[in-house]
Amino acid sequence: MSTRTTFIKPALTPEQLLEKYIQQGLVVVEAEYEMALRYFRFVGPYRLKGYLHHRIDLQTKRLTDAFSFDALRQYYEFDRELRLLVIGAIDRIEVAVRTSMSNVLSLKHGAHWFLVKNLFSVKSVE
Repeated sequence: MSTRTTFIKPALTPEQLLEKYIQQGLVVVEAEYEMALRYFRFVGPYRLKGYLHHRIDLQTKRLTDAFSFDALRQYYEFDRELRLLVIGAIDRIEVAVRTSMSNVLSLKHGAHWFLVKNLFSVKSVE
């Protein structure tokens, strides 16, 4: 028997969500309002909320202390830059491993080693 959950919260616009965050204690100075709105439109308020979870009082659903949009933006940008560095490093490692495998297997099994069936044995894990 399946139980379906009915969600009753209405969808909100980025403007409405930004206002909701401001009411919950996010400090957005007037000069940063348009930038904050761009982040809410193109990054998403739910992604940004991940940087605020540890600062939200579970009872009141408000931020426990004043937290500025600029600080939130800096956390997000640091995380984004770190993610790009990690992905770049993973890409280089992946290319190096595939190239090394190809070099070794081409000499041992020919240029079309990837077409050789049963070259790699797959064992089921139970």
